[in-house]
Formats: sequence, C-alpha cells, structure tokens
Amino acid sequence: MGGGLVLGFLMGWGTKEAFVIAGVVGISSSAIVTKLLVELKRLANRETGMILGIIVVQDVFMAFYLSLLQPILGDADGPLEAAFEFGRAFLFLATMLVLMRYGARYVGRLIDSEDDELLTVLFVGFAILIAGIAEEFGVSDAIGALMAGLVIAETKVAPRVERLVLPLRDAFGAVFFFAFGLTIDPGEVSAVAVVVGLAVVATLVMNVIAGIIGARIYGFGQRAAANAGLTLVGRGEFSLILATFAVSARVDARIGPFTALYVLVLAVLGPLLASRSHLLARVLPERLFVKRTSAIEGL
Repeated sequence: MGGGLVLGFLMGWGTKEAFVIAGVVGISSSAIVTKLLVELKRLANRETGMILGIIVVQDVFMAFYLSLLQPILGDADGPLEAAFEFGRAFLFLATMLVLMRYGARYVGRLIDSEDDELLTVLFVGFAILIAGIAEEFGVSDAIGALMAGLVIAETKVAPRVERLVLPLRDAFGAVFFFAFGLTIDPGEVSAVAVVVGLAVVATLVMNVIAGIIGARIYGFGQRAAANAGLTLVGRGEFSLILATFAVSARVDARIGPFTALYVLVLAVLGPLLASRSHLLARVLPERLFVKRTSAIEGL
C-alpha cells in the first residue's frame, strides 16, 4: 500500500485519489486467492497458511482503511471535523470487533432457526441492519456488511449460513460487477492504459518482494516465496468496492476506468502467473533465503 500511495502521488491526480489508489493496489482478492489455492491443489503446501493469514489480515485492515478514508474523501471542514468523523467510524468498527469477540453467541441465538428459509431472512436482515448502522456512523455500508459477516462467522450457525449464503453471494456478486461495469465509459480506459501498466508492474514487483520477505520469516525456500508472491497478485472485489466508494465521493473521474482495467488485467494475469510460479522460483537467488534445519536433521 505504501508503494501504491507513492504511485498515486506520482500520477498527480490529487491527494484523495492517491489514498484510493493505495487501497486499490494494496488489497488482494480473497475470492481469487482462495480459488487459486483450491484449483492449483496447494491447500496442503507449507506457505498456504501464511497466504491465508495475509488475506484475512488484509480484509480486516480494509475495514479500518475505509474508516480512515471517510474523512479524507468526505467534506470535512477542517482537521477537527475530520478527526471526529474518523473517531466515529473507528468507534463503530471497535464495537463490532468487541461484539465479534464477546457477543457472537447472542447473535447466533438471535438468528438461529431450524428452518433454512427463515435463517436466510434473519442473517441477511442482520447484515442489512449492520450495514445501515455503519452508514449512519460514516462507514461504508459494504464494510458494515463485512463486519456483520465476521460476527456471524463466530456463531454456531456459521456452517449453515455459509452453505445458504453461497448462491446469494454468486448472484449479488454478478449484479455488483455488472453495475460497476455500467459506470465505466470504455472510451476512457485508453486514457489510463499507461498508468495501469505502471501499476501492474509495481504490483508484481512488490508482491514478489513480499513473498520473499514472508518466506524468509517462516524459513521457506524459493518455491514457497514464488507461490506466495504470485498467488496474491489477483485484485478484485475490494478494489472495486473502494473505487465505487471513491466515485460516489466525486473524486477524479479517472479512478473508475483505472480500477476497472487494473483489476481486469490482474484478475487474468494473476492465475496465469500463479500456475507458473515454478519459473520464478528458478531465478530467485538462494542466498535470499534462510534455510532452517529441523531438530531431526540436527540429530
């Protein structure tokens, strides 16, 4: 995200736009990453736990990042009002985290039902309720729904909710991408093609560096570093949510076409690169990695 912020300032589109670009560039797509791990049969790999940990932290961090963006993208009159808006958004997120940690069982009792149809109505209603409250607190309604999902994930009915929500996720996901696509003028995409190319190259470089650093921390080798770095390349739902949030705040109109083309390129390029990560592993210098000797090998 630091690299994305620098890139945003170098574009010269403005401070608000730079912070949006930092989020767009910095957040991997959880859906693409998990799908890749399954399709490439890498769930049992040593680095998979690290990859899953990264995307979970990214998802939670995005909630806080959007609360930070609220006063930046809003019409706050001065630093005091901006600080108030940020504090209000942060209070909502902190309350939801406390609810997730200590009140999930009560939420589970509230939405629990033996009837699948009623359970669906209840957990969707809970998500909409929290999204509405989030909107009142100055947080994106999408993040409110995300926090509601985090709370429900800690309840005993979570496995049933997961089974029931998948068709809804696919249907509403398709509607979301379609609706976002309607906001993009294809004629404007060519104007941001060069900038998108720079962003894609920067993303690939930073992702590989992150993969190497993660592999060094956990004592993995070149193949794990390449797998981690390239699996996390895909960008998707969160980048588009952030762009939609920015467009509604009436920032530079180029943000929409930039995000659309950037996500499209990496959504296609990411899986292709991840499936060929062994080629990158061959060229990574072995000296960059710390080889750890197990206790059995030491004996």
